[in-house]
Amino acid sequence: MKAFTQMIYAMKFIRGENDTFKKDTYDKDSVEQWKPRIKEIIEKRQIIASDDWKAFGEELSGQTITDYSMDTYFEEYMNSPQEEKDNTFLGRFILGALAHKGMVIEEIFRSGNMLAGFSKRRFKKRIDR
Repeated sequence: MKAFTQMIYAMKFIRGENDTFKKDTYDKDSVEQWKPRIKEIIEKRQIIASDDWKAFGEELSGQTITDYSMDTYFEEYMNSPQEEKDNTFLGRFILGALAHKGMVIEEIFRSGNMLAGFSKRRFKKRIDR
């Protein structure tokens, strides 16, 4: 729930609803009325929770959410010229995933935990301190 409410806070910043972004900040108020439903989905032991999240999204919005189809985005990505790939739905997702991965690895490394691995660049920064 902590990660979920932090994601809500971050998404509100990305959408421009929050002027500043602070670490270790959570938007617990936004989930309060749906907390039991969200908690049920988060805590349910399942490999893929997409169907539960889709059903919840439909309950909240009153709209039918189209099933995700990787083929739609894959074809758009593969058929785009190289210079346009980053502007496709899948290209933007890939760039976002890479940025998130980098942020997570950096945070793990800064904590001193070697779980994130080791790199020459990071080793040099540690020596220069």
